[in-house]
Amino acid sequence: MAIPDPRSEPTISVDRTATLLGVSRATAYKAVGSGAIPSLRIGRRIVVPTAKVLALLGVSNDPFELPAPNVATPDHDGSAG
Repeated sequence: MAIPDPRSEPTISVDRTATLLGVSRATAYKAVGSGAIPSLRIGRRIVVPTAKVLALLGVSNDPFELPAPNVATPDHDGSAG
């Protein structure tokens, strides 16, 4: 399943959220109920803001976001990269 773009798909279903997070439908609904997954109720329907799901996953679909800098980390002997 492709990662949704919040600009074209601002909200997704709880079922789709469960699939993206790799949890069961029941677990996703429990997490929505507890507030662990942010959600909106529109009439009788519950939807999840796509950007919030992507933030939970640490993923961004923003083409203008700069990539994280590639910083060398010391090896075990103390030398860089």
